[in-house]
Amino acid sequence: MHADRQGAAVLASIKLLVYRSALPLTHASLPWRQVMRVRAMKKILHLTLKREWFDQIAQGFKRVEHRTMTPYWDSRLRNRVYDEICFRNGYTTDRPFMRVKWAGIVNNQWAQRYDILLGHILEIRNWPGPNNPIQPALKAGGR
Repeated sequence: MHADRQGAAVLASIKLLVYRSALPLTHASLPWRQVMRVRAMKKILHLTLKREWFDQIAQGFKRVEHRTMTPYWDSRLRNRVYDEICFRNGYTTDRPFMRVKWAGIVNNQWAQRYDILLGHILEIRNWPGPNNPIQPALKAGGR
């Protein structure tokens, strides 16, 4: 039982090192029994978008996403590197969802914003496409 706890502690420390260093795992770098259990964790940036911007990214027209330089975005974007970006449109369970490869970030001091460079689209779910726009819900009063 003590060996199980010690093995779990070693595995946790290896995962932490891999997560921090972002180095690829190789069979030579780990004991063979733990190679199958350790997976490099992806760093994912989660962003929620309005329908207009989500559609433009999904159609390939928009290749850069902008965020204003504020303390909130500074803590999430400054000196960070991500593997991919998950875009969501809305907050419902069946909302459109898209995974995009992270291509980098530009610190645009002149415009006081971060320019997040988008790579290729990895996955799109629940998106009706450009020819089938979702109709907005009617407001109170039938308008």
